[in-house]
Amino acid sequence: MNKGEKGLSGDEVAAEVMKLIGDLGTNETQQKTRREEATPKWSAPPQGQLKINTDFIPDTLQGSWGFIIRDHEGEAILAGAGRLIAVSDALTAETAACQNALQVASDYGISRIQLEVDSSVLKQALLSPSMDLASCGMMIMDTRFLLREHFVCSGIFSIPRACNSVSHKVSQSCYVLGPG
Repeated sequence: MNKGEKGLSGDEVAAEVMKLIGDLGTNETQQKTRREEATPKWSAPPQGQLKINTDFIPDTLQGSWGFIIRDHEGEAILAGAGRLIAVSDALTAETAACQNALQVASDYGISRIQLEVDSSVLKQALLSPSMDLASCGMMIMDTRFLLREHFVCSGIFSIPRACNSVSHKVSQSCYVLGPG
């Protein structure tokens, strides 16, 4: 208050505080809504196609891989997981996860797919020979061959881990359970 100005009564101060709290709650709700809108989520493939998501859980020179295959309604069609032993780098592990998922899908007669991985390097490696001289280059070429020969693939997408949480959890279940 400046000199000569009349102050607010206790009730008026309380009302102003309640208004500020209400405004703060509205602002937090708006910010939460904006964050939720900005958070990427899994998206369904077109009808008639299945989407394969793959991932791996790293550990020192080993880890686990997992995948899930879902239809256009998001229903799980097939899932699997396994252990990785003697893995030299993340690209090798990502490629192994993808290769295993594609092999199982092929074994089950699945052919019309979209492929999602959370590694932009793997995506690039599957689309071009850019990584064929990497330590896992032969595995990348085999995976690319498998993809080309057994599937009609409408797209290979690199997605954030938030969109790949289900295949990550499938991988994690194998890692937690261990071999056997």
